[in-house]
Amino acid sequence: MSRGSRKCMDANDLAIKRQKNTDAARRSRFKKLVKMERLETRIKELEVDKHTLSTRIAVLEAETAGHEAKEQRLESRIRTLESQLTEAHCILATRH
Repeated sequence: MSRGSRKCMDANDLAIKRQKNTDAARRSRFKKLVKMERLETRIKELEVDKHTLSTRIAVLEAETAGHEAKEQRLESRIRTLESQLTEAHCILATRH
């Protein structure tokens, strides 16, 4: 092989190598772009889920507060009725 054809071959090999590298870099950038888009979509989905769950938590906390207030009212009513019942027993006991 002559020296000139070797240089030509080396230049061709170099051009092919550069093209392969360019193609590989392009594929790599594309894969990265696809991955980033997937991650951004997932972030949006998770943000929607977070908002939904935050709203649900607020509703449940309000319901819990309502149940606790009702429980306190009922316990107070029970104490009042028990006190009245005790008084009634005392009155009946003193009459006999």
